[in-house]
Amino acid sequence: MFGEEGLNIRLQKLEMTENKRYVEFPSEKILKSQQDDRDYKLITLENELDVLLISDKDTDIASASLSVNVGYFNDPEDLPGLAHFCEHLLFMGTEKYPVENEYSEYLSNHGGNSNAYTSTELTNYYFYVDSNHLEGALDRFSQFFISPLFDDSCTERELNAINSENDKNIQVDEWRQEQLKKLLYREGHPIKKFGTGNLETLKTIPESKGINTREELLKFYNKYYSSNIMKLVIYGKETVDELCEMAVRMFSSIKNIHTVPTKFPNDTMNKEDLNKVLLYKPVKDLRNIDLIFPFKDDVSHYLTKPGHYLSHLIGHESEGSIFYHLKEKGWAQALYAGNMRECRDIAFFCITVELTEQGYEHYKDVITIIFQYFEMLKQQGSQKWIFDECKTLDDISFQFKEKSKPVRTASLLSKEMLFYPKEHIIAGMSLYFKYDKELIEEFTNNLNPDNFVLMVSSKQGNSDIKFEEKEWKKEKYYGSEYSINDIDSEFLKKLKNLELNPNLHIPKVNPFVPKDFNVEKIEKEENRNPGLLINDANLRIWFKRDDIFFVPKLNLFFEIRSPLASSSPLNYMYTAMYLQLVKEDLNKDSYHAEIADTKFSIKLSNEGNININVQGYSDVIGNLLDIIVDYFLDSKLNKEEFENIKDKFIRTLKNFSIENPYKQALYYALCMSNESVFSVDEKIEALQQITFENLKNFIPLLLSQIYIEGLIHGNCDNETAKKLGRIFINRIKPLPYPESLIKSSLRALTLKKGFSGIYRKEALNPANVNSSIQYSLQIGDVNDQDLRVKSYILRQLISEPCFDKLRTKEQLGYIVFSGLFTRSRNIELYIIVQSEYAPDYLEFKVEEFLNEFKDTIKNIDDEKFEKNKESVITKLLEKPKNLAIQSTTFIKSIEAKNYDFERDKRDSEYIKKITKEEIYDFFNKYIDVASSERRKLSIHIISKGKDDEKVKQRENEINDIMNKNEFIGDIYNFRRNQDFGPSPVSYKPIEEYLIN
Repeated sequence: MFGEEGLNIRLQKLEMTENKRYVEFPSEKILKSQQDDRDYKLITLENELDVLLISDKDTDIASASLSVNVGYFNDPEDLPGLAHFCEHLLFMGTEKYPVENEYSEYLSNHGGNSNAYTSTELTNYYFYVDSNHLEGALDRFSQFFISPLFDDSCTERELNAINSENDKNIQVDEWRQEQLKKLLYREGHPIKKFGTGNLETLKTIPESKGINTREELLKFYNKYYSSNIMKLVIYGKETVDELCEMAVRMFSSIKNIHTVPTKFPNDTMNKEDLNKVLLYKPVKDLRNIDLIFPFKDDVSHYLTKPGHYLSHLIGHESEGSIFYHLKEKGWAQALYAGNMRECRDIAFFCITVELTEQGYEHYKDVITIIFQYFEMLKQQGSQKWIFDECKTLDDISFQFKEKSKPVRTASLLSKEMLFYPKEHIIAGMSLYFKYDKELIEEFTNNLNPDNFVLMVSSKQGNSDIKFEEKEWKKEKYYGSEYSINDIDSEFLKKLKNLELNPNLHIPKVNPFVPKDFNVEKIEKEENRNPGLLINDANLRIWFKRDDIFFVPKLNLFFEIRSPLASSSPLNYMYTAMYLQLVKEDLNKDSYHAEIADTKFSIKLSNEGNININVQGYSDVIGNLLDIIVDYFLDSKLNKEEFENIKDKFIRTLKNFSIENPYKQALYYALCMSNESVFSVDEKIEALQQITFENLKNFIPLLLSQIYIEGLIHGNCDNETAKKLGRIFINRIKPLPYPESLIKSSLRALTLKKGFSGIYRKEALNPANVNSSIQYSLQIGDVNDQDLRVKSYILRQLISEPCFDKLRTKEQLGYIVFSGLFTRSRNIELYIIVQSEYAPDYLEFKVEEFLNEFKDTIKNIDDEKFEKNKESVITKLLEKPKNLAIQSTTFIKSIEAKNYDFERDKRDSEYIKKITKEEIYDFFNKYIDVASSERRKLSIHIISKGKDDEKVKQRENEINDIMNKNEFIGDIYNFRRNQDFGPSPVSYKPIEEYLIN
C-alpha cells in the first residue's frame, strides 16, 4: 500500500475509528530546518491520501496543493495532450459548485489565485487565498477530485485554450528543442510523446478515427485520479489539528480505486539511437551545442545525489573548469550542466555550451575538452572532500533557509511527497546524507563517448557541418527544421583515447564557505522601515537592521547614476558593454561565492541606472563586495572578449523581434512612456559604432561623475553598514552630482485628456501566427492617494472578469491579463491579449468588455464589493515571508524616490472609506470608452492575423473604433511632442529620515 516507504505494516496495526479517520506519521521524525518555526502533521486518510498539514501562526496567506501521480506519459497513444486537457477542464465546475468560474472568482474576491501544470508523471494543482478564507477555498478545491462536471459546453473552449497555449510555444526555441530531442529516443517509449496537445491531436485526428475526446477524458480521469496516488499539502494559520479536521472532512470522499502508479521503462535509448548528431535551425540566432547522456535519476539515489555532485564539478566556472578554459580560448559564452530528471528512474545528464563564432568553428575541440575533463574525473576518482564541501554548503543553506511564499511551499512539497520517504519530504531534495564513492564513480563512468547524443543549434553551418549537404526534415508539431546524422566515427575514436589536459583540474577549496552564523536578536524597533544612514553629495545610504527574521544574512543594493549612461544610445551601449566585461572578468572569483549562496547581480536598467545587488551571508558578503569593486575599477579589458560580447549583444537584440508579441508590446509601451528609454533599433545601430579603444576611453568618463543610492538590510550594525555603504565612493572619488540630474531622468510621458492613440508595429517573425495588444489607460499621479487607492480597487475588480470574458468565454488567446503599471508618477491600467486575431479586433473586444464591465460595477452588490476591498487590503498588508522579499519592498520605494515606506499601510485604511458609487464614478471618468477625459494608448503588434467570419461580421464596428484613434507613426516624434510629468518627490523632507 505504501510502497518504498515501508510504512504499510505499521499502518495496518493502527485502527481507524469513527472519531479518527486517519493515521498519523510521527511528526518528530520529519527532518526540518532549525530556522523553521512551523508545525507539521503528516496523516494518511482512510482512502490512502497522504496529507501534509503545515501550521504557520504568522501567515496571512493560506495555500493548498494536490499532486496526482499521472502525467502526459500516461496519455493514450492516439490522444497526445489528454492529461493536460484533463488539467484544464477540471477547473470548469463541479457538482457542488457548477458555475465554471466560481472557484476563480472566490479566490479573486479573497486575495487569491490558482494554477496547475502537467508534467511527465504528475499533475500539480495549487491555489493561494487570504488566510481567513482557506476553508471556503479548500471546499471548492476538493470538489475537483470528488465530482468534476467535465461539462460538454466547456470542452470546445478548453480545446481552443490548449491550442492557444501551444501556439504561444511554437516559435520558442526551448520548446522546439525539447520536442526535437524526443526524435532521438527509442521508438515506443512514452518519453517521445507530445505533452501539450493541440486541436489536431485532441480534436481533428480523434474525430477522424471516431474517437470522442470527452469520453476518453472521463475514462482517463476515472482510471488515474485515485486518492491512493495523490498527495495533498494544506498550509494555513490554523493549528495542525484544525487543518487536519478540514482535510478529513473535505478530502476523505475522494475515491480510492487503488490505482498502481505507472512504472516507465528506463531504457530510453537503444545502442543504435546513440552517437547521433541532431542539427537544428533555431528561430533565434543561436550557436549552441548540447551533449545529452542517458542517465540515472538522482532522486532514486537522493542520499548521495551523484548527479548533483557531477553537476557541481562539470558546471563549475572557476579556474581549472571546462568553462574557464573554453572562455580563455574565446570559444564559449556560457555553460550549463545538470542531471535533468524526466520521471522516476529516468534522467539525462545535459551539458549546454553557448559558443562564440570561433567556438562554433571549433565545436569538436570544445567537445574534446569536455571529455578530457570527464577523463580527469575518472582517473582521480570521486573526492570525499568535494562531497563534504557540497554537503556543508547545503547543510548551511537548509539550516538557514527562510520561508518562501505559502503557495510555492505547498506546490513543491505536494510534488516531492510523491518521491521521498515521509521523514525526508522536506529535506530530501536539499541535503546530501551519505558519501558513496562507488555510486558516484558509477555515475561518472556513464559520461563516456559510447553513451551520448549531440544537438547543434545554429542558423548556419560551419567548415565541418555543411548544411547544404544534409537532408532536412520538419518536425510535425512545431515545424522545426532538423537533420539527424551519425557522429563522425573517427571523432568518436579520438574521444575514447584522450590524454589529460593540464589546464583542467577540480576546483580549489571554496573560500566563501561561511563560518560565523551569529545573529544578535534585537528587540523589534519602533520604526519598521529603513533610515538614512549616509546623506552626502554623491552618496545616500539607507539602512535597516533586521529585527524580524534573525538570519545571518545581509542584502546590499546600490543604484549608480551617471549622466553619461543615459545621454545617448551610444553611451548606453558603452555602459552595457563595460558592465558585461566586468561580470565576465569577475566570474572566476565570484562563482565560488555563488555556489556558497552569496550572490550578486549587475544590471543596467532601461533608464540607464547601474543596479548592483549582493545577497548572502553576513560573514563573507564584505569579501565579495571588495572583489566586485576591484573588478569594477580595474577590469582587465580583453579585445577578443570585447568582440565576443559585442557579437552576443547584437544577436540578442536582433532576437528580440522573435520574442512573443505580447513581450514586444510591453517593451514598446515602455519606450513610448519614458523619455530616457532607447529602442532596440537604436541600440543595435549604436553597437555597430562601438570600438574597443573608445570603450577604454569611455569608462573613466562614465565614473567621473556619479551618484550612488543604496540600501543595506539585514544582520549588521550601523558601523559595518557605513563601511559597506562607502566602499564604492571611497574608491571612485567622483565629482559632485547635482540633485536635479537624479530626478529629471525619472519623468514619464503624460497624455493629454481625451487622447486616444494606437502605435502599430509589424511582427518580424512571419512564422508566428500571434498578434498582441497592450491597451493602456493613464489615470493620474500616483502621489494622489485617492486616485491610487481607487486604481487598486478597480484592478482587483476587473482582473477575474477580464480573464473570464476575453480568455475563457471569447477564447481570444491563451495570454490574457490585466493590471497596473506605475511609471514614475503615472498610474496606468492595462489589458494585454496575445491572439491569432488581428489587433484591431482585439481592440474592439477590449472596449466591448469595458462597456459590459461598466454595468458590472454599477450593479455589483455590497457584499461582493466589500470582499474585493478586503482582497486589496490583504495584498497590501501581506507580510514579507523572508529577508529578500522585505528588501525588495524597501528597494521599490528607494528606486521610485518617494521613500514612502508606509504607503501600503495608509492606503489600507483609506480603502475602507471608498464606496462602490465612487468607483463607478472613477470608472466613468478614467476608463469608460465614452469618457471625454480618459487618456488611452494602445500598442498593436501585428502578425498575418486570422480570417474569421465573426471578425468580418463586426467589421463596421471595428472600423468605427479605429477611426476614433490617432495613429502614431514614429515613437520619438510622438514623445517629443508630449508633456512629461513632474519628477518624483520624497514623502517627507529627506532630513526626517536621518538616523541619529
